[in-house]
Amino acid sequence: MKSKKKILITGAQGFIGSVLVSKLHKLKKYQILATDIGFFKNCKIHEFKDPVKIYKSDINKINENLLKNVYAVVHLAALSNDPLGNFDKNLTKKFNVDGTKSLAIKSKKMGVKKFIFSSSCIMYGATSNNIVNENSKLKPLTEYAKSKVKSEKFLSKLADKNFSPVFLRNGTIYGFSPRMRLDTVLNNFMAQAYSNAKIDIYGDGLPFRPVVHVDDVCNLIIKIIEIKRRKIHNEAFNVGDEKSNYQIKDLAYAVKKLLPNTKINILKKNEADYRTYIASFKKIKKILPNFKFKKKPEDAVEEIYKNFKKYKISKKIYNSSKFVRLKYLKKSFPKFF
Repeated sequence: MKSKKKILITGAQGFIGSVLVSKLHKLKKYQILATDIGFFKNCKIHEFKDPVKIYKSDINKINENLLKNVYAVVHLAALSNDPLGNFDKNLTKKFNVDGTKSLAIKSKKMGVKKFIFSSSCIMYGATSNNIVNENSKLKPLTEYAKSKVKSEKFLSKLADKNFSPVFLRNGTIYGFSPRMRLDTVLNNFMAQAYSNAKIDIYGDGLPFRPVVHVDDVCNLIIKIIEIKRRKIHNEAFNVGDEKSNYQIKDLAYAVKKLLPNTKINILKKNEADYRTYIASFKKIKKILPNFKFKKKPEDAVEEIYKNFKKYKISKKIYNSSKFVRLKYLKKSFPKFF
């Protein structure tokens, strides 16, 4: 009997990782190894049990033996948003850049074939021509964005015939996860509406952003695990499809469609983020022409609402620090943050 390929997932107890591990486990095609430092293991929306053993480890200190006979690493572990990066750039460097370098060097040494790096469209920054593809100039404006650029550059230099890094530049990820986040735009709007029957948009609501559902991201990662290495070797891909670019205000109205009593306030604050860009997804479509990004913001709004009701989530959820990364870390891990 042919042995199952080993897949190592970092950040397995995060927003994306919790969904990905569950999906891979259900497939029963792979031997799953999962690691996490444990920062967000208790940020659960309901009584959720990880379907596989989670090895607790700082990304900088992963034991090489865990990488023995691993076919692919899916590297999700990171301090993953702008407020966190701006709070302490040294911590962002430690986990996002140094941690990635350390893991990649060990992975290559131990014979890992694919290194799937969860990157971000945020690295494009502000753009004058409005449409960005994988060859567009990178203009990272925040520590988080800079960490993704630095990590991609380092990984790219490690690439050879035996080690294939691939960079998945996700848009802003939304949707329901057992370990929820309410500090990404659509999820934030949903929580505001659920808690307060209003949505405050700090800017003018006009900027375009690529957004993508967490289920679609995880399904794509599984396809990248399966696809022939030569098709993805040392390549970057924007993650989404032609329908993935939305104006901020349209995400708010997707929430209002389900919760019509929600009042939308356009605040036009000077300090708001007015960056706007539209991402091209032609490249990912070319290598995976039959892959479908199935979920829209309206689907996520309904899913989140149904789960809030199912698990009897308090209306005070928007004010809870549990699902807002920086607030939670400062409260729960004061030695670090």
